[in-house]
Amino acid sequence: MRIKIIAYISILSVIALIVVLGFQQTNSNEKKSFKDSSKIYYVDADETLTFNNIEEMIGYSDFVFVGTVDEVIGSYYDEEKDLMPYTKYKMTIKNNYKGNLQEKIIISKNGGYDEDGTLHLFKTDAGVEDMLELNESYLILANAQSNGELLVISVGGTYHLLDNIDSYSKNNIGVEQYKGNKKIDLNLEKSIANEKEYSRQRYTTKYEKAN
Repeated sequence: MRIKIIAYISILSVIALIVVLGFQQTNSNEKKSFKDSSKIYYVDADETLTFNNIEEMIGYSDFVFVGTVDEVIGSYYDEEKDLMPYTKYKMTIKNNYKGNLQEKIIISKNGGYDEDGTLHLFKTDAGVEDMLELNESYLILANAQSNGELLVISVGGTYHLLDNIDSYSKNNIGVEQYKGNKKIDLNLEKSIANEKEYSRQRYTTKYEKAN
């Protein structure tokens, strides 16, 4: 497979950081792009947060949940407005652990195909932030956007669930952070109780349950 590396010039570093931390605004006039996995751009992620520190990531996030991908809606990219393509997914939430989202949601994750069919993905020293896969289950850390949409924290915001979604224990949940990495056993209940508070502007989402 031919692999290309994107080297972003320094003027984009602030924008890149905003995207990594889960604040790329999805556009109302979205342009759907096309799939062709023959070309991949790996985008180096600015590791401002400690992405392998689950307590820090939970503190940064608005929502933490376990759910399953029901549909990969598609990738979208407007090169005049978006730093990189993003992909929308329909998900069914099994359990909410932080926040209270509806059972059925649509959520975006940075990473996807541009109009030339090139796949753009974030990459860290630990691994690659792959797209979510149909019918697979994940532990997701996400933020609400100013327009009411949901966006997965782009780096460190997804853990592939290795345990059965109907029988896992939140005191010992088996996941992998990146494909092919060793299994991690998380004590999710303890991690949420010990989350590190992170001060930033927060929004609400249209997918929150009514009180």
